Amino acid sequence: MYSLWIGAAGMRAGSLAVDVVGHNLANVNTPGFRAGRPSFRDEVSQRLLRPALPGVDGPPQVGTGVNVVAVLPDPRQGALQTTGDPYHLAIEGSGFFRLRAPDGRIVYTRDGTFTTDAEGRLVHADGSLLLDDDNDPIELPRWAETFTVDPDGTVTVEGDGRRRVIATIGLAMFPNPSGLEALGNNLFAATPASGAEDVVEPGDDGAGVLRQGAYEMSNVDVAAEMVAMILAQRTFQLSARVVQTTDDMMALANQLVR
Repeated sequence: MYSLWIGAAGMRAGSLAVDVVGHNLANVNTPGFRAGRPSFRDEVSQRLLRPALPGVDGPPQVGTGVNVVAVLPDPRQGALQTTGDPYHLAIEGSGFFRLRAPDGRIVYTRDGTFTTDAEGRLVHADGSLLLDDDNDPIELPRWAETFTVDPDGTVTVEGDGRRRVIATIGLAMFPNPSGLEALGNNLFAATPASGAEDVVEPGDDGAGVLRQGAYEMSNVDVAAEMVAMILAQRTFQLSARVVQTTDDMMALANQLVR
């Protein structure tokens, strides 16, 4: 019976790994997308209620299979794509843009394909507001004709004979960025595993500098994903074979009893 549980657990883990790879490949062209990596763990071993084997101290133990405990985002940076669009921003470093979601909470992204809303505020594709280092939305004045974002995050607007610095974009750093929770739409939320955010200015503490007129592409490596797909499929196939072999052995045992 243990082999049935182990085989079923392997099939479940292999199936989820295939799903993760499929999700990664589907987002290979999504700006700022972080590829997911399944994290596995060995399930709790159980002691068998039978005599110890020769040379083994105590009853023998057997595992109960494998389980997927989390799907962690790959922290590696993707390549930068130059667009010339002033609303596109890219981070050359490890920081995250800070956004205020429509529900009021703070979320994070690497996707720098921003636009403006009806009030002239810089927004993410889902409507979340880009925040400065004081937690305020960045709003372009109506008289502004052009704006620039310096590598250090300083936002300067010009127009109608005026020139003014209106904000400094703040970036978030985390002790463990792989612990962030993926929310969809290229957004992440802080968790106890990621640790609390540390808001810094671009260029400080490894957060990276900003590049205007470019955005970060997905960090999905298609070749690596195809290898992961093959491994996940083989895991599923071999686990299914364990279940089939166990079923055949149990059928044979039943025939012998008869």
